[in-house]
Parts: sequence; C-alpha cells; structure tokens
Amino acid sequence: MRNRLFSSRPRLWIFTVVGLVSLLFGLITYLVQPNGTDNFDMLMGMFIGFGAALFVVGVIGLIRLRLMPAEKRRQMEIEKNDERNNMIHAFTFQATAIAAMFCMAVMAFLFIGLGYTVPANIVAGAIYVVLFTMIIASRVYRKKM
Repeated sequence: MRNRLFSSRPRLWIFTVVGLVSLLFGLITYLVQPNGTDNFDMLMGMFIGFGAALFVVGVIGLIRLRLMPAEKRRQMEIEKNDERNNMIHAFTFQATAIAAMFCMAVMAFLFIGLGYTVPANIVAGAIYVVLFTMIIASRVYRKKM
C-alpha cells in the first residue's frame, strides 16, 4: 500500500517538474526582490523547501523505479489493481476527508472565537470546496462505473 503513491511514473514526473518549478520560482523571486519583508522572505522559503522536497521525492522515485526488477514492477501493478486494495484505499480517503473537514470546522470556530474573521472565512470556504469536490467526484465516478 505504501508504494501506491510512488509506483506511477507519470505521477513521479509531475512531482519532479512541479518541484523544480516551485524551487526555481522561490529562489529567483527571493534573489530578485531587493528588500523583501519577513513575510515575503518566509513565503519564498516555503516555495523553495516545498519545491526541493517534491523534486527530491520525484527524482528518487524515478531512479528507484528504473532500478527495480521487472518482476517486482509487475507485482506492484497487480497490487495496485487489486480490488481489495482499491476498497481499502477508498475507505481510507473517505475517513481522511471527514477528519480533515472536522479539523477545519474546529479551526473556523477557534478563529471566530479569537476574533479572526478573515481566516475563519477562508477555512469555511475550504470546507465547502472539499465538500463540493467530494460530491462532484462521487457523481462522476458513479456515472463511469
């Protein structure tokens, strides 16, 4: 189950490219901006760190897939398409989405209680985005299956 995220060559290429773009964007923007504020410098540092992490994960995953024996790759493909594993994966994502929405709701209430209305509205908006995404994805997959 652990290899599910890192067993797809296209996904690893996406990680590598997005990571490199984020890393370069953060680095170039940080170097070009003359006297950035602390918030701006921190944001660019986050872009650099996030991009570097994605890039390293993508490159290591691609190297690992390249060096992996064909038999092991075939076994991973069988596990990836196994119906039981797919159901476990779906239930895991469902439980994670519910827990994330609950945590975001608690955050929204905490922000309101602390007097931060803008972050509370942003978190509430994120809850609706997750909820609508779940509803739309559910309807699309039901029509396909």
